Amino acid sequence: MLDRPFIDSSMLANLRVFLKTYPELQQMTGEVARFCVVLDANAAVSDLLHKHSKPHLPQTALEECIKSSVIEVYAPTWLDREMTESAIPQVAKQKNIPEAVLQRSWDDYKKGIVWDERFAAPEATSEGAVDPKDVPYVALAECISADGILTSDKDIDRLGGNTLTLRFVISARSYARASSYHVTIQVGGTVIGVLTLSAMYQLVTTIYSLASRLPGWARFALFVAAVVVAVHPTSREKVLSFLLSWGSALASMVPEIEKLIVLASEKQVEAQEAMCEIKQWAES
Repeated sequence: MLDRPFIDSSMLANLRVFLKTYPELQQMTGEVARFCVVLDANAAVSDLLHKHSKPHLPQTALEECIKSSVIEVYAPTWLDREMTESAIPQVAKQKNIPEAVLQRSWDDYKKGIVWDERFAAPEATSEGAVDPKDVPYVALAECISADGILTSDKDIDRLGGNTLTLRFVISARSYARASSYHVTIQVGGTVIGVLTLSAMYQLVTTIYSLASRLPGWARFALFVAAVVVAVHPTSREKVLSFLLSWGSALASMVPEIEKLIVLASEKQVEAQEAMCEIKQWAES
């Protein structure tokens, strides 16, 4: 058995939808944090280069935050033009990377972005020293009341935009990873007796005889496992099959379940610390 059980941060996206389905439950557990940011060209290029240089990594920090639903990324349609017509050709030449490779990467990457068609071209500004190409990003951020703009461009500051750096994203990823543990346990602690899904019924009847012989905290842990099954439909069949196959063997997992509960408490503290960092980077 692994000493450190793993819960993917993308679980938060499923939990968010699940909690919205049960408003009373969400009132007890609280909402999972979500940050709204605007992405500009230099930040997008930086992420593409990171993906290209580390192909063994499944996703960048920002992509993980998007999948977990902790960060929602917006961009003006101007970004797509700027990337295709200017940014990608320039960086491809500078880094000696085939332009087609970066373009394919961008075509896949941009699927996670929420596009706004109101800002499709650069706009003139009274600030003579400011690049007009930066205006659409600041204008969009103001319109949607974004938490900030992911960029390293100093002109964004001059235009009144709130710049966010990679440190903000890293802290948000830490929050997502930690919250995937403690929110699952938190939901499990309040969901008992609420769920009526047929999969839950089958699960409970299967392990009833075992659960009746376990101490209270272990029965709670089994309900946590059931919650994971319920809110993540694609895993229901696999997890249920596992439970049916192992049956009473779950008793031998009691020490591991206890470790999971302790770990969840530790992760809650980590999530709180990450949230403090997020606020620090957003306000600096």
